[in-house]
Amino acid sequence: MGAGKLYSKYKMLVTALGLKELDVYRVTRNGRAVDVLRIFDPATGKVALVDLNAPRESFSLDEFLEKLVDSLKKEGIQVSERRISLVKEKLLSQKR
Repeated sequence: MGAGKLYSKYKMLVTALGLKELDVYRVTRNGRAVDVLRIFDPATGKVALVDLNAPRESFSLDEFLEKLVDSLKKEGIQVSERRISLVKEKLLSQKR
């Protein structure tokens, strides 16, 4: 699988939550690469910085979703539980 397809799956998760991925920055911190995402919430107009503390491809899609939702809550952006459960259902059906 090409890197573009892999990254588009992570972006698809953000979009499925009703959010927009503005940028992904890969920075070096303490000698290792980490990804920082800028996420826009159209409902509130807020932009959140989500620091993954690792490259996003090092996470499974489930782990990425959990990390994303937790970080967004800390930034004051709420994601509905219904959307999260729908996204999880789609993820589980794609894995089979």
